[in-house]
Amino acid sequence: MAVNEVVLLYQVLVAKRKSKDSWELSSWRGTSIQECPAAKYSKKELADTEDCQMLTEIPVRDWEHCDAVPSTLSALIGVVVPGQLRKVETVFVVSDLQILGISSVKSETDEWLIASCVRCKRASPCSQHPDENTEKRLAIRLTLADGNSQCTVMLYHELLLKAAALMEVTLPEPPADSKDLRSTLRDMFRNAQWISRFTFKENDFQQSLELECRDIRSCLRLQPTVALMSPPDT
Repeated sequence: MAVNEVVLLYQVLVAKRKSKDSWELSSWRGTSIQECPAAKYSKKELADTEDCQMLTEIPVRDWEHCDAVPSTLSALIGVVVPGQLRKVETVFVVSDLQILGISSVKSETDEWLIASCVRCKRASPCSQHPDENTEKRLAIRLTLADGNSQCTVMLYHELLLKAAALMEVTLPEPPADSKDLRSTLRDMFRNAQWISRFTFKENDFQQSLELECRDIRSCLRLQPTVALMSPPDT
């Protein structure tokens, strides 16, 4: 076959290389190589094929559409008992949530951005990739409340960007911890009621469960308050 000719590979072995973010194909006795028809070569056709799956795509759970048990914040908070660590795999959904406050995830500073590993997105310094570069990613602590109680949860970069896109709010890219960013996030969360999905995460260090937000989206949008009359000049 000629160089740069498109071919179809059937029954090949696929392995992810540990040292690099790359994939390696190898053959075995069942491998066959065939000429790729022009119709198959169309990228649009491959994209429209339901059986087509990207090898480099990491499978993740669809938190938005997975089965979830309706609950309240007071019921979920009651599950958290200090010193008692247990396995809870259920996904819970709570609606009509209001955001009472936003703060930093760090106790020593008021920063809304944390330095994270570019490769795995974990907080820096990263033990798995000590020589990797870092980037600034959003991380905030939300105080949520329903009709009965309130609690705080962590909200990280991807969920914040997703919530902003659903609310048609534009955040600066790359993010910068500025007055405008904080004002934009506060207004976004203030002008809506929210529905969120939670799971419990085991904290081995504190020997207790933690409530983890898996998905958050607005269930009721409120119009921002607009002054009808200008204040008198002084």
